[in-house]
Amino acid sequence: MRADVIDPKPTETTALSPAQIGAKRRSDIDAVHADPPLVHGAAPEGVWRSTRDVYAFLAEHLPVNAVTLETGLGLSTVLFSQWTVRHTCIVPARDQVDRVCDYARTRNIDVGHVDFEVGTSDLVLPTLDLEPLDLLFIDGGHGFPHPAIDWYYGSLHLKPGGIVVIDDAQLPAVHDHLIAVLEADPRWEAMGGNWKWRAFRKVGDFSVCEEWTEQGWLGDPRFPLTLRAKRLVKRLITRN
Repeated sequence: MRADVIDPKPTETTALSPAQIGAKRRSDIDAVHADPPLVHGAAPEGVWRSTRDVYAFLAEHLPVNAVTLETGLGLSTVLFSQWTVRHTCIVPARDQVDRVCDYARTRNIDVGHVDFEVGTSDLVLPTLDLEPLDLLFIDGGHGFPHPAIDWYYGSLHLKPGGIVVIDDAQLPAVHDHLIAVLEADPRWEAMGGNWKWRAFRKVGDFSVCEEWTEQGWLGDPRFPLTLRAKRLVKRLITRN
């Protein structure tokens, strides 16, 4: 099911005030926490979930008529379906899609505008033709290099001022090989989070497809000490 063949959902919040939208979204979070979708058979409680404050962050920062993308599926998918006009969810197994759709149907939640792409994100993401995204939620595969792949391909579609939210920040492949890069890059503004998740805003209009020569914020090349010593001696001799 491709996003470009789905009609955008007329959002139910356009006639509401900001205060009413906030109240509705907080109520949606309460509802999905009290009655979560049991989509992950291996999870202790039937679904892998993040800390509640990440969903509160999404509720606060998602604009009305938002267009979003997530890797992984769970509580966030149910909430995105209620808060967006178009949402793309990349999920590795069809049975998870069937379970979340059954959950939504029995609770009168519309998922008709949600594009479920079944497969691993490294194969699916490069094939997608997406609208500019307001928010990218990364919570799919957590082994290296999957979080970085999700960020790379997803961020190519993130609009200036768009937000990336990254779950499971405590894991090495997430923290050491993705979050550390975003923290070093001044074009990504830290917005919040904790040990479990982090959020960054894309400052400006730029592509993440660039050479190392454009990434001076990562530091100098790591030449061996012996080579650096030889270069220093050569410079000193040249000066004299």
